[in-house]
Amino acid sequence: MSFLSIGFVGFMLIIIVMNYLLPDKLRKYGLFVGSLFFYYVNASEFILLLIPICLITYLFGLIISKWRKPYIYIIGMISILSFLICFKYSDGLIVPIGISFMIFQAISYLGDVYNQKLDVEKNFVIVALQVCFFANISAGPIQKARNFIPQLKTKVEVNYEHIRHGILLFVFGGLQKFYLSDKLEVIIQSMMENISDYEGFHYWFFAAIYAIYIYSNFNAYSDMAIGVAEILGIHFSPNFKRPYLATSIKEFWQRWHISLNSWFVEYVYIPLGGSRKGKVRYYINVVIVFFLSGLWHGAGLHFIIWGLLNAFYQIIGDATYKLRKKICDKLGVSENTPCVLLVKRIFVFYLISISWIFFAIKETKLAFDIVKSMLFPSILTLYDEVIGRQFESLASAIWIILIILLFAYIQIKREKESVSLLIAKEPGLIRNVIYVTMFVFLVFGFVGTYTGYGAGGFIYENF
Repeated sequence: MSFLSIGFVGFMLIIIVMNYLLPDKLRKYGLFVGSLFFYYVNASEFILLLIPICLITYLFGLIISKWRKPYIYIIGMISILSFLICFKYSDGLIVPIGISFMIFQAISYLGDVYNQKLDVEKNFVIVALQVCFFANISAGPIQKARNFIPQLKTKVEVNYEHIRHGILLFVFGGLQKFYLSDKLEVIIQSMMENISDYEGFHYWFFAAIYAIYIYSNFNAYSDMAIGVAEILGIHFSPNFKRPYLATSIKEFWQRWHISLNSWFVEYVYIPLGGSRKGKVRYYINVVIVFFLSGLWHGAGLHFIIWGLLNAFYQIIGDATYKLRKKICDKLGVSENTPCVLLVKRIFVFYLISISWIFFAIKETKLAFDIVKSMLFPSILTLYDEVIGRQFESLASAIWIILIILLFAYIQIKREKESVSLLIAKEPGLIRNVIYVTMFVFLVFGFVGTYTGYGAGGFIYENF
């Protein structure tokens, strides 16, 4: 039962009614039952896996609160991580949907209890919801226990502005998925069939399309998950902040998959010493964090290389910062002028697009060959037959380009204001036209899904 299915719409209507009509003391039980049902429909063969993960998290929380010893905390983390290691890094086993996200949310609970950022929870159902709440169980955003659990204990009231904002986020996420991500996925799948047969510029085209695809796909899911939670009166932390507007690799990772990166910062990077113990230690910590980030995505060597390459980017960026600033000062060029910022953003996109090759291509030798070819691309002609074949027609190519430009425009506008506020500022007539247009296109997207056209999945559900 995907977010973008008729079944989920019916499920969500029941959850909304239950969420607001049940007494506050029973609300959490309704959400828990709904979460179990949601997971059962999506992965019935793994439904029994939720109970031991939740139970171990609950019991170790009680133990840690009573005997706050580092070794107990470590044993608790290892016990929970063993599920992830068993399923994700063992050959021949099917990886349960959302296990990486569940495990990290469970560890967040133990970490917050151990660090006394959250009182231990005596109610098992509340701890279980921290682990397997349906809105973010499949692909995040990862929520820290100290932010999520208190909201389950707070009296919920109908807030029409929050509900409106949540619905708009959900609809906007759906539109991203249907009209951008799914269309780009068709191009990517087509090129992947003969990926070793192309030349330098073709790979740049592939890398750029993949960069937009993975962002629009994952951002779509995050928007919808945040929207679902908002409808229910629960606030989720954002997962993306327009990452391709970043002017450095470090800033990019402060804007991309924020919930995962902040998890690594709090539970790995800072305990290792962060940047407080000199440059060498700082660089080692950066490498460790990005290595683990790559490993979190999967056991494949290509994920490890992807993570280490981004660590290398960040280290080089930090090591050369003073020199670059000195050169700019001598040239009398401000780092914050629009022209310089644009160049920085293009260069960041250039570097990140190269790294996505290792993320997308499982065969590491092939990935290195592709990157080598990208560094020495062939001369671009006005029309390239290989790229032209990826589109059904000229009209199709123009349509996708317009969608990309519209998506980029909206992301730039969202840098300052949310989608809800942007629409709310419009005059009444225009605002209503926007609502109707969004709804109509969403319905067309649903129809396309059920007729088998553009029914792609969410890439991060595989992690």
